[in-house]
Amino acid sequence: MLVEKIERVIMTLDYDTYSQIILGTVTKENTLLILPPNYSTKRITRILMDYFSTSEPNHKVAILYPDMKRREIVESNEAQSSNGPKISIIKSTSVKVRKEQYVNSDVIIMTPHLLRNDIFRQLVSPKDFSLIIVEDAHLAKGKHAIVKLFEIFHQNNIFVRTVGYTSFFFKDFQEIDDVCNNLLITKIEFGKEKSFILTSLESNFNEKVITVPINKPMYNFCSELNRYIREYQSFLKKKGVNKPLTVRREFPDFIMQIRKEYNHDQQRILIRKAVELINFQTLKELVEASGVNSAIKYLNNLEMKNKETKGDEKVSSLHSSFVRTPIFRELLVELETMAEKTDHPKFQRLVQLVNELKEKKQFSNFFIIVNNKTVIKNLSSFLKNSGLDNAILPKNQTKERENTLSKFLKGEIKILLSTKLLDLKADALIFFNNPVKFSDYLERKNKDSDVYILLTHRSNEERVFHKFRNKEKVVGKILEDSRLKQRLIRNQQIIFKKRINEQMDSRTKAMVNVVRVLQKGRKYQPKGDE
Repeated sequence: MLVEKIERVIMTLDYDTYSQIILGTVTKENTLLILPPNYSTKRITRILMDYFSTSEPNHKVAILYPDMKRREIVESNEAQSSNGPKISIIKSTSVKVRKEQYVNSDVIIMTPHLLRNDIFRQLVSPKDFSLIIVEDAHLAKGKHAIVKLFEIFHQNNIFVRTVGYTSFFFKDFQEIDDVCNNLLITKIEFGKEKSFILTSLESNFNEKVITVPINKPMYNFCSELNRYIREYQSFLKKKGVNKPLTVRREFPDFIMQIRKEYNHDQQRILIRKAVELINFQTLKELVEASGVNSAIKYLNNLEMKNKETKGDEKVSSLHSSFVRTPIFRELLVELETMAEKTDHPKFQRLVQLVNELKEKKQFSNFFIIVNNKTVIKNLSSFLKNSGLDNAILPKNQTKERENTLSKFLKGEIKILLSTKLLDLKADALIFFNNPVKFSDYLERKNKDSDVYILLTHRSNEERVFHKFRNKEKVVGKILEDSRLKQRLIRNQQIIFKKRINEQMDSRTKAMVNVVRVLQKGRKYQPKGDE
């Protein structure tokens, strides 16, 4: 019966295979769906709405967004057609309007906080829902509004089918255990046929890390920047800033701290020094990871912004103060002089790698990821000058981009350069820089290609890579933890009991109570109608 209902919905609608698989899972299990970052849940949500609205027409589907500004637009023309479920976004301040929306809607989109309040106001009953879809399900822990909402269902033994979406990488077992406990999750699914997280534990994955030492001019420049970084670090430490090297990552907290503890003049000095320290760190990392030209482009952008900023805005602009210092000009001149004589050694190492793979492994097509926009242009020219024809994939969705992709897939373009990791088949996937995002680092495992990562020896880029590698192991172990499997089994037992209680009539419930009491050896006292 259940299978027939699912098939009827699928036959009338156009959905991909993965959405259909998820529908089959959700109809039987409370599901936590772990998706790749930036994955659109629109299609999955659509098929779930259509199925539950069709199979349980007297109940509603709720889609919960912690922040309504971030909601995906699911109320398309198809959604509002006479054949589809009626969808309402509940956000009105009027209680009367919201009550009408609850009555007249098949699907409601709102925040968990508002739904909880309206249940208490008796505008809607928790028994009215057949499915609750939770966006950003990783927030369902602690005292979050999602947790408070689901407490109503749990405390009243009301069963509702639940599916949670998340792209969050859980840092420890306790985080995912709390989410599964609060949402009564019984099944964890992933956004691809082969999990882009669990594959991190596979040993047969073909990846090679190549470390490249920087040349002497770049090494000397980075040593000079290191000297500045140490000086500014010491200055800020003496002024009471505990961890100067983390200021870039925690700048708002740094500002709050100095505003509490220092007068106006001292604040200006500390902020100026902190901004200069941030710029020194950024320049050093750019030179190490991508080369001199990327650092020049960064300084030119700061200078351009400074020229465009006028009057009082220039005084308040944090980076303008750095542009106006003599050291800014000195660094820019030194970099420009260096750029005339040297490229990053990675350029030559990449050419060597491509030629080696062509000769030894007979590879014919290469997909190269370059994080820096300036570097990608210089690298393209360098490859052409080395006899390796290539193309840069345009960023925007244009006909030129489609043509470039098509030519690469047909083999007309042998080397494709891109600033983003895409799902493309190639003999070799080469990261010119360490992946910026942890999600990109994990998704490298899903590629059929051999993977190569170029790192600058003894640089921040190399440190980030090892940090990713350790984090990858932690994520994989969390999802394979036996305690997590026990949690899912316990939740299945809780749901089974809830559903049995819902389906039993009063006579059966009375008999169950009698048996439970007799098992404990106590005298039975009938309650109410029993």
